[in-house]
Amino acid sequence: MNVPSLHHVFSTYPGKAKIRLVQSIGRLLRMFDGKNTATFWDFADKMEHNGKCNIAFNHLEERMNVYYKEKHKVKLIGVDI
Repeated sequence: MNVPSLHHVFSTYPGKAKIRLVQSIGRLLRMFDGKNTATFWDFADKMEHNGKCNIAFNHLEERMNVYYKEKHKVKLIGVDI
């Protein structure tokens, strides 16, 4: 898929596959006339039971390692619901 004017990507995929993640970010970063910002939104839930986090949250931690290793700016926002 080639959508160069993409400004935002909302990811709700709870996986940890590095290649899929890097490809998604790469599609977002393609340049286009008038494009000066790009934001990748990564959503994850955190549920705990008996002191253990859910697998989706553990996969978020692995994705975070990729973001830091690739030197992307990261801002964590927690929302209580």
